[in-house]
Amino acid sequence: MTTANETVGSQKEEIATIKEREIKISLSDADVRRLWKLAAKAGMSAGELLASFVGDLVDGTYTNGSDERMHAQAWFDRCGFSWLAPKTLLRYLIDCDELDIFVAAWRVIEELDEELADCRSQAERDELEDEIAHWKGEIDEYFALCAEWHGGEAPGTLEAEAAKVLAWHDGLAAAVGDV
Repeated sequence: MTTANETVGSQKEEIATIKEREIKISLSDADVRRLWKLAAKAGMSAGELLASFVGDLVDGTYTNGSDERMHAQAWFDRCGFSWLAPKTLLRYLIDCDELDIFVAAWRVIEELDEELADCRSQAERDELEDEIAHWKGEIDEYFALCAEWHGGEAPGTLEAEAAKVLAWHDGLAAAVGDV
């Protein structure tokens, strides 16, 4: 159970990370005008208005209240973003809270592959190959569980799906720093 002091401490940590972010979106000129006018009516900038909505949508550091969070979630659900989304390894890893473990395992394999390329002794090569095989087994298991979770159908090839996961993870890291 989270205590009130833990919640306040956590919010203070989140507040300390608030800064201007650059997130690109594609909008028509007409939609930009509508957004700016709507924000002006509220005495806000377009960025402030969007940040306020995002706070409600993600139950963020600041929200406008429980009803606003409920309606933002209802909007998200009603649009079908979660149930119409493609079945991907990234979605599986996020939904199962395994993303960081998968990425860490993939990065370990990359590092071990580099070590293997520089390896001179056969004993060391054998040891590295065994360790790589272990981590590849872990990765393969995630991919198999993903296929099972999606009704028995793999969402493409492991390499293509892993590339999407790593690109998404690297994008997040670039946006917020180390993840």
